[in-house]
Formats: sequence, structure tokens, C-alpha cells
Amino acid sequence: MTEIVAFHHCNVAGCDPDTDRYTSKITVNPGAVTSKVSATNLYYPSSGSFGNKHFELWAINRGSIVGDVDTGNLPSSSIDYVRSSRALNGTVLTVAVTLWVYVIPYGTYVADGAKTADATCRPVGDNTCVY
Repeated sequence: MTEIVAFHHCNVAGCDPDTDRYTSKITVNPGAVTSKVSATNLYYPSSGSFGNKHFELWAINRGSIVGDVDTGNLPSSSIDYVRSSRALNGTVLTVAVTLWVYVIPYGTYVADGAKTADATCRPVGDNTCVY
């Protein structure tokens, strides 16, 4: 999945090109207990309008949140993990990722988010879940 937060100036005549753009290309390796979230993160163009950039990761089982974690400030390449509060063997897992970017001129965070399809988790003894 790809998540993007972009910043540009607009007026009645239209919008200027992006002055700041943060793009995260995310891969999720789902697991019945622990899921791995890998990302490549690019801040370009950069005029300095963005501050902290981090993910909030969610493990979801049939609409119920069973795990969540906030990451630290994102480097250009990141690996993070979200752990389920209980093993999801024999059921399904959805992993959602929210990219939070602090927009300095506004003094607030702006988000983009996405989620995986349901992955079916294998029986007890195997952490693997497959789409």
C-alpha cells in the first residue's frame, strides 16, 4: 500500500505544485501473533513544512481492534511490528496503517491511512497468515 501526505498553497486561481510531499510505500507480512510492517519513506520535495512523521499500526480481527502501536519518527526505511492481544490462529487478521505527518504551518497532524484485506491465519503453532 502507498500512503501520501502533501502540502501546497492554493488561492482562487488554483493550487501551486506540492512544496512538501511525504510518501510511504508499505508492505505488511501478517502474523497470527505478530505482524511485520516494512516501509520505504521519502520526503521530497521538502521545504521544511513537515515535522514528526510516524505510523499508527492496528491489528484487527473481524472488526475488533486486537492490537495497536505507534512508531517513532520514521527514517527513510523502517521495520515495525504490531502484536495481537491474543493469537488469531484459525481466524482472520486485517492490518491497518495510518501515516501521521505534523504540518508545522498548521500546528497539527494530517493523516493518510489504508488497510489490508483479511488474511486467514493458519492453525496453532504457525504464526503465518495468508491473503
